[in-house]
Amino acid sequence: MGLGDLVARSEDEYLDLAAKFAADDARLTSLRSTLRARFLTSPIGDELAWVRHWEAAVSAAWQGRVAGGH
Repeated sequence: MGLGDLVARSEDEYLDLAAKFAADDARLTSLRSTLRARFLTSPIGDELAWVRHWEAAVSAAWQGRVAGGH
């Protein structure tokens, strides 16, 4: 969704990002006005593709289990 700068890799980084983001009124306003469009045009907003990907992952896990894998 183009929001990689909001991904934290630790709890401390999360807290730092949250504090900075909460204090940035312009960024919050911008995000609020674009979030729906970002979601709908992102891969996660494509429900059918997401479900097909999920089905493939579950099927692969099941086939691995049936074949004796763990």
